[in-house]
Amino acid sequence: MEGVTVPMAGAMTTELDEVSGSVEEASLDDKIDMPVWDIEIEAAEGSSTEVVIDAAGGERMGEESISKHVCRES
Repeated sequence: MEGVTVPMAGAMTTELDEVSGSVEEASLDDKIDMPVWDIEIEAAEGSSTEVVIDAAGGERMGEESISKHVCRES
């Protein structure tokens, strides 16, 4: 993808400095006509946050909490 100057490892390291946890998933996407890294970070208590990083400049563009529902059979 054109315009990517921030490597995945750099984007993940930046986010782990901001959000405590471990990276569960990372992918390069093309949103709003620009390349971005979508990084999902899971905290120790089980909550997850998806963070969007500009893949050209490295700026954090936003984040979203992710609810993970677990179905249990009784």
